[in-house]
Amino acid sequence: MDIHNVMMTEIQELHDAENQFAQALGFLYEKADDGDLRKALADHRTETTEHARRLEQICSHMGWQPVGKQSMVARALVEDTKKTLQNAMPSPTTDAIIIGAAQKAEHFEMASYGTVAAIADAMDRDFAKELLGKTLDEEKDADKLLTKIAMHRINKDAVRHSGRATVI
Repeated sequence: MDIHNVMMTEIQELHDAENQFAQALGFLYEKADDGDLRKALADHRTETTEHARRLEQICSHMGWQPVGKQSMVARALVEDTKKTLQNAMPSPTTDAIIIGAAQKAEHFEMASYGTVAAIADAMDRDFAKELLGKTLDEEKDADKLLTKIAMHRINKDAVRHSGRATVI
């Protein structure tokens, strides 16, 4: 396997991951209680669709197909989250779980986009590097927003909701 195949495989897996996460974001949106969280999930679902489109552009530019590899990591993250939340009702605790699950996906994507952007840079594929870098920045922004929502209110509300600890 050469570095071109590594890049192609990574991009195909990212494309599959983006499609899986776009579907999962709809599920998370339905389970979420907090308005800010719901808005962040809806907005990121739109961004996620754009991320998949960018990957398709890169594949077209490189002469590759965007499909061909499944992301087993994305599948595992989505299945675990659905299993955890299948009977959950909207609540602050559910919102905290949703944020954690979404951030796991964001961190996976940040690592993956960072890796493939570095490969594109080494290959002097500026078109791919630019699009991958833009997506990486958006994934980082989504992660920061989720942290802000969690720290601002959700985590404290979840603690209060549990009745087991005091929040000062």
